[in-house]
Parts: sequence; C-alpha cells; structure tokens
Amino acid sequence: MMRAALASRCPRRTSRRTAPILLLGLAAGILAPETAARERLHRRFDHRNGLEVSHVTAIGQDGDGFLWLGVLGQLLRFDGSEFRRWNTDLLDFNHLHWHAGLGMLAKTSPDGGVWRVTGDGLEPLLGAEDPVLGPVWWLDVGPDGSLWLLEESGVLHRRTPEAVWSRHEPALFGGEEPRQVYGSRHGAAHVGTRQGLWRLEPHGSATRLLAEPGTKMVAEHPGGALYVTVRGRTQLREASRLLELHDGAVRTVHTFPSRPVDILVRGEDVWFTGSETFRYQPGGVVERLDPREDAGVPFPDLFVDREGSLWLGGYDGLVQFPEPDTFAFTAADGLPDIPAFGDFARTAEGIWVAFYDGLGWVRSGPDGGLRAETARRGLFAWDLCVDGAGRLWTFQAPSPGDGSGSGRAGVLERTEGGFRFHPVGEDPFAAGPCARSAAGTVWFLVGDQVYRTSPDGGAPTQTGPGPGAWETVFTEDGGRLWAGSRDRLCSIAVGASGIQGPWACEDVPQMGWTYDLHTMPSGAQWAATGRGLFRRVAGGDWEEIAGAPRQTYHEIIASPAGGFWITSAGPALRVAERPDQPEGLEVLERLTMWQGITSGRNRNLLEEPDGTLWITAPQGPIRVPPSARFAPQPVPAVALVEVLADGERLPVTGRIELPYARNRLELRFAALSYRDPGRVRYRVRSEPGDAWSETRTPGFRLTGLAPGRYQPEVIASLDGVHWSPVPARLSFRVRPPWYRTGWALALVSGAVALLLYAVYRARVAVLLRLERQRTRIAMDLHDEMGSGLGSIGILAALVSSQGLAPEKRDTIAGKIAATAEELGGKLRDILWSLRAPAADLQGLASHLAECGGRLFPGPDGRFHTAFPERWPPAPLTLAVRRNLQLIALEAMHNAARHAGASAVELGFDPSGRRWRMWIEDDGDGMPPARPEASAPERGIGLEAMRHRADQVGATIHWLPGRQGGTRVEVTFRPGAEDRRLRRWGR
Repeated sequence: MMRAALASRCPRRTSRRTAPILLLGLAAGILAPETAARERLHRRFDHRNGLEVSHVTAIGQDGDGFLWLGVLGQLLRFDGSEFRRWNTDLLDFNHLHWHAGLGMLAKTSPDGGVWRVTGDGLEPLLGAEDPVLGPVWWLDVGPDGSLWLLEESGVLHRRTPEAVWSRHEPALFGGEEPRQVYGSRHGAAHVGTRQGLWRLEPHGSATRLLAEPGTKMVAEHPGGALYVTVRGRTQLREASRLLELHDGAVRTVHTFPSRPVDILVRGEDVWFTGSETFRYQPGGVVERLDPREDAGVPFPDLFVDREGSLWLGGYDGLVQFPEPDTFAFTAADGLPDIPAFGDFARTAEGIWVAFYDGLGWVRSGPDGGLRAETARRGLFAWDLCVDGAGRLWTFQAPSPGDGSGSGRAGVLERTEGGFRFHPVGEDPFAAGPCARSAAGTVWFLVGDQVYRTSPDGGAPTQTGPGPGAWETVFTEDGGRLWAGSRDRLCSIAVGASGIQGPWACEDVPQMGWTYDLHTMPSGAQWAATGRGLFRRVAGGDWEEIAGAPRQTYHEIIASPAGGFWITSAGPALRVAERPDQPEGLEVLERLTMWQGITSGRNRNLLEEPDGTLWITAPQGPIRVPPSARFAPQPVPAVALVEVLADGERLPVTGRIELPYARNRLELRFAALSYRDPGRVRYRVRSEPGDAWSETRTPGFRLTGLAPGRYQPEVIASLDGVHWSPVPARLSFRVRPPWYRTGWALALVSGAVALLLYAVYRARVAVLLRLERQRTRIAMDLHDEMGSGLGSIGILAALVSSQGLAPEKRDTIAGKIAATAEELGGKLRDILWSLRAPAADLQGLASHLAECGGRLFPGPDGRFHTAFPERWPPAPLTLAVRRNLQLIALEAMHNAARHAGASAVELGFDPSGRRWRMWIEDDGDGMPPARPEASAPERGIGLEAMRHRADQVGATIHWLPGRQGGTRVEVTFRPGAEDRRLRRWGR
C-alpha cells in the first residue's frame, strides 16, 4: 500500500533539520483551533448574516422546499440565500407544519390562532363552518395527512384528508387534560396529558401507554418504538428522562439535567433537546452535542428537512448540520493538541492517526461507542504502516529528553500493550517514510539508507543505500521500491533478501514534487504530484490526466468499494480508471459538505470494509459513516423567488407586462437545496425549446427586450447529470410602442387606405381631366373649324366647276380665302390656350388684346384696353384661361357682327381675391324684349357663354354700357378648376 510523506519534506537537505521544528511551532501557534468534542460541520444564521431577529421559535418546510421560520413577531421564508418576511402584523409563531391539501400552516401564541400561508401573506384557516371554537393550544399534521388541533380547553379535533372533522372530549382520556398531540400512522395519534401518554385510534377509542406525570414530547421511531421525554426534578435541580416504549416495555435511556424542549427521529437516531442537545442511537450510546454548536440554549427547536439536514433554532439564531452523523475527533476527545496532517492505519486495536505532536487512536469504548485517546506524545510521526502480522510501524523524530532514544531518529514498533523504539540512522530529523510490500514486509527510507522489518518483528535491518536524497515518496509497487523528490523519480528492484541492483532515476520536471504512485488495473502508472494527476503507460512518457483538475494531489488509495480514492487540496474523490475516454477517469464519489466534510484539505483517507471512511483534517480525524456517504441526493426543486422591473419588486405570479424601451427585468431563482449549496448549478434559457446555458448564478438580467411574449426557464442540479424535472419559469410580455399597438395600426391602416383611395381618385380625376381636355380640344376643333372646312370644300368644288363665270369664280375664291383666314385665326386661338406663356392672367389679357385688334382694325382706335399698370402673379388653370378666352372672343364677335359697335373696350381689374373681366361696346345694346338686364333673351351664343362661366365657378352679367351699348362682365378666380372635375372625376 502506498504511503506519502508530508509536504513539509519539500525543503532540501540543508533545511531538513529546521523544517519539522518550524512546522511544529506553526501548527501549535496558528493552526490549532479551539475545538470541541466530536466537532461537526455546521452553519449558523443570526443577525450578522440575514436574520433580523435571532430568536427562532419554529421551523418548517413547505411542499416546494422553502424553509419557514417563526421568529419574535415575524414569519420568514428562507430560500437558501434570503430571509423574506411574510407577515405584516406582529405575531408569535410556535408551530409550523406542512399540510398537502392546506399548505403551510402556522399557529400563533398566545391567541391560539391558526393561519394558512398564501402567496402574499396569511389568511385564517378556521372559518365559521369549522368546529373549533376556542384558541388552539397545539397543532400537528400526521403522516397520513390528518390535521390535529388541540383547543386550550382540552378538546381535540381531527380533520381527515377528506376534510371531515371529528371531535374528542377530555373524558376520553380518563378525565386527564390533553396538552400535546402527535399524529401517527393510519389516522391514529399519541396524546400527552399531565399524567401520562395515550394512544387515540382512528375510530375514537383511547388506550393508556404510559402513566408518568410530566410527559412532554413524543417521537415515533420507524422500528416501532416510541421515545418520550418526561420532565422531573430532584431536590436540587431538574432531572428529566428519555424513555423508550417498545412492545409494552418501558426503559429509561438517558437522564439529563434540564426540562425537555423538543424531540425528533432522524434516520435511526433520536435527537432531543433541553438545556443541551443530545443524540441517541438505539442500542448504542447517548452523545451530547457540543454546546457551542447548538442554537441558543436552553430552548432549541429541532427540525429535519427533506435532504436530511438537521436544523436547530433557538435564542441565538439558526444552526444547520448538513450531515450530523459525520463528525471529527478533536483534542477535546483526548487526541494530541496539534492538528493532524499525517497518516491513517488500522489494526485490531482500532484506527491509528499520526499527528505532528504524537500518535493518537480511536477505538470502541466499553459502552459500544467510539472513544479517542493519545497513544504517545512527544514524537513527530510520519507514515504509518502495518506489517503482515498486524503490527503498527512508524518513523519518529523524538523530542529531546523524552526517554525514547536520547534524541536519535528511530522506528517505533507497536507491541502488546506498549511501543518499542528502534534507533536507526544518525540524523534525528532524517525523513522516515515507510511502505509495506505485498509479502507483509515494511520498508523504511531513513536518510540515505533503506531498512526493512523482519516478519517476526524485532529491529529493522539495513539492506542497502537509498537514492541519495531526502525523498517525498517511498512506496512498493510492482516489485520495486519507488522514491521521489522534486522533479525526479527513482526506483529499485526488491526481493526476499532486500534491494537488488542500482537505483534507476528519471527527471520529471513537469510534475514537480511527486507524493504517491500506483499501478492501475490497465498497467498504467498514476502519480499524485504537486502539479496535478499524471499517468504513464508502458514504455511511454508521463502525461497529465485531463479529467483531473490541476491542483496538488497527495494519495492514491485502493477502495474496497471499487476504484481508487484520490486525496488532494480539494475534495477527496473516488474514481475509476477509464483509459478509453479522453478524461482518463470517471468520478464515482465526491466527498463534500453533503457528507459533512468540514475541510477540503484532506491529506489521507482510510476506507473500512463496511464503508466507513476516515479522513485526516486540520482539526482531527473525520469519521464518515456509510449512511452519510450514500444518503440519497434528490434533484433540487427550483423556484422563482424575486422579480424586479427597473428596481421595483413585482409579484412572481400573475400577469406581468413591461413597457417598451424601459424593460430592465431582473429574475432571481433559488434551488431549494440547503445541504451543500456549493454543488448547485443552474441551466437557463430564454424560451422553451432554446438551448440551455449552464451557470452557477441563480438569476439573470434581461434588458432592451423587443416587444413580444417571453418565458425564461431555469432548472437546477447537484451533480450536473440529474436536473429538475419541472423548470421554474416566468411568463411576461413586453408591450409594443404606441405606434405598434392595435388601435394605432388600425388608425394608420385606415389613413393609408384613405390616402391611397384619394390618390386613386386624384389620378382618376387627372386622367378624366386630360380626357375631357382632349375631348374639348377635339370639340373646339370640330366646332370652330368643321363648318369652315366644309364651306371651303363646297366652295372649292364650285370653283372647279366648268362653265362658272369668271366673276363668280373670283367671288367664290375670295370667300374661300376669307374662310381660310378665319379658320387660321381660330386655330391660333386654340393653340395659344395650350401654350405655357398663356398660363397667367397677363398672357391671357395680351392675347385677347391681339385678337381684338384683329377684329376691329383701323387707325381710328375702335378697340381699347383697360389693364392694370402692374400685373400681379396670377397663374391660370387651363380650364379658366380657355373658357375666359372663348367668353371674351364670343363677346367681341357679337359686338363686331351683331351690335354694329364703333368702339370696344377690353378690361381687367382685381376684385378682392377674384378678378373681373369686361367687354363693353357702344353698339345697339340689348334686345328690348329681355326680361331683365342681367339675363337677356337667351340665344345659343349667350347660353354657351353662361355655361362656360359656370364650368370654372365664374359669374357673368350682361349690363348696359356707359355709351348705350352692352357690357359683358365676368368675375372669376384665377386658380379655379373645371367644376365637372371637382367631384372625383364626375
């Protein structure tokens, strides 16, 4: 079996003498803590780390896994990291029980109220329809789900899982007043009175079990026994007892000097409290918990959660024992004062432990329990080895004057009832690691010499030289002795007569100090070094094992359960060799806080055949029972515990909506596992179906989310393999911006539809206007030029007739010329109205003046104009300028052809936002038979003029002229459109 020397062997030969002395002083002055008997790993919560008030009066756990605490005036929910207050009024809680149908139930005192915990507070459990009338003195929930309520008056009520109530009067118990009730299996209960203990059956009959005044607390053991605490007194002080009731027999298990407070069963053990806390192992011994580890003596409350952790609540806060069955033996138990960093060995006498200041052991006591002692003081023990005969051997560097060897280094042999010292070597501080061979021989490396023991005992004999340096490793492996120091490994063959041949050494600078070697089942060698775990296959080089974290490793120890234990600066691991996998190993077991391990600095380990582990730790040897190693590790439930939106706390249930652009959401989840929080890991994803992301942080922050619905999910695990079957999730919605809401989109859609429709109608209007314009132009060409061209055709036919007199031919030719000239003028008018220069009022006036000059030629000034001195910008639409042009030309033609006018005036002047155009002559005037001045007798020409004025929204009037003629006056708006185009193309 391999043995590794201490890390303090690292200094070179020049510092060998001083290193043990320095380490001894360091351990005595710095590392030695103030320890307590059978020290356990525990955590304390009080006002310094989360509890506002440290006095805990009740502990419970709900179906989700949250812990609930009653403190002075407050009900707190604990998720592993935060204590959150749940009540608003000051209430004192002294009972907390989980009921599968009703939820978490809380009883308060002194009012005796019973409350049910809701999602955001408390509500009364009992209503007007419930039969409980008076204040409740006691509350309990049985294993079958029955709710038991004990009124202060002594009346007992049971609510079945089917919500059926039953009532039991005190007379049922012989007139004795019930003071406690504990639900039992199958609807029964154990009822404690002031005079004893009764069993109440489901059908309502009661049987006395114990006639002991002062009966207080009752716990039912899985094996069928009942454990009862009975309060009593001697003449000087309290003297309470723990009784065991089994198969009709009553036995006193333990007497303790205080009144009983609480009792429970955890596994096979019974825990009970008074002024101190005790553990009783049925058929074994009673152990007192160290007073400094419990929570506020003298009145601690006991509770075991679903993971098996033991909780104590009292005056000074809350204490958790993740695994109370694991504990360390310390100096308070009788071991050496200086912490143990040495080796383990097992003989028929017990477990031996090497200390810096002596040799200790743990063995069975007379009462069947374990007790620890110091077997030898004043020595600096190294490795411990057991030979084939079962004798214990170790090398010691004795303290001067201890009488064991006059200060010389030597080998210590355990003999019957004592020790025998064998001086070897000359240097009292020379390293002395030992190794046991397969044949049962023990080898020692002392200085630069190798010694071996005899199978029959006696002084070790020198067999040959060592590798020449003070080494850190000395082990027998595969028929060879191995020794190593910094960056070097040496080996030599051994046989029945001793070492054979020279030492073979190799340099291994990549490994630094080598502490242990072992040949694996595959034939590969593994090395525990200061720089990691290495392996070498036959004929190859040393390589680091990828699956082992890079840290300092101390020992490689074969396990009876299979695989190998590897101790290190971190947790001890039991691994299996996996040469076919890239990691090179598979972790089978990891010792952490879950098993109650108090320290990660575990140098050595010993596994007994029944699965019990012994681990060296600074405070002393730690004993880990099989029950702690193989305790079930349930997959932790995970719950959403806090939602913050822009720093404001929101309810974790219900509908959550966040505004757009201000949606910073912080979520905090909790894996409801309290036994080993460091093992908890999380997986998160933003939506179901997305890939999981693994993290150690129980929460995350979401910012800048796009509008939509989200449902982040979280699961948790303790081992990275088994994950929460049901994720914790939060459903919420980020509202869209206002312009993306339904009403805004509907409004915009309507506006766009209207705009498109307006564009469509405007396009249709434009197309209609163009079509009408083309039609109008065609009609103008037909009206203005059709008849003239027809006349020219007829006259041309006459001119070409044979036998036409010359004078008639000349007359007809003149008519053809006059008609052609007239048609040319009309064509010029039409073309002018379509040209760009005609687009304003001044252009229209100039063109009409030119036309009037042609109609009234002559030097006598028969045609006059009355125009403004300055024309303002007044663009005209095509419809306005064309219709005004035709109205003016028609009026001037009428004056020239029908009125016999000698003078005509064309005028324009502004009239507000409109303009006025007039054509005034001095001719014959209006017909005498007209009905009114503004409406002369209508002919086709006048009707056409009125129609054209209506088309562009103008007004036209026929008025008497100033010189007796006629005045045609048109009032118009320059930018008017054709009225027929204003109604979307009509």
